[in-house]
Amino acid sequence: MIHTEIIKAIMRKKRVTQTEIAYALGFTSSTVSLRLSRKRCSIMNTVDILDVLGYEMVIRPAKKEPLAENEYVLHSRDYEGED
Repeated sequence: MIHTEIIKAIMRKKRVTQTEIAYALGFTSSTVSLRLSRKRCSIMNTVDILDVLGYEMVIRPAKKEPLAENEYVLHSRDYEGED
């Protein structure tokens, strides 16, 4: 799953709309929609949206243990062919 899909999943789970995120960030809904429609949304834009949702981006060594209920992992293979 790519990061924009993860954000959309979190939004559904938390019942947060693009309009609410846009308001919190001082953007229009169409700006948020455009950012979430791209597979290459910048790290800063991703972090900004995650902050609004009450999530954070963490970089740590990879581990094999199962993920907790509200954890997500990004893999480079999910972005193959997107250059």
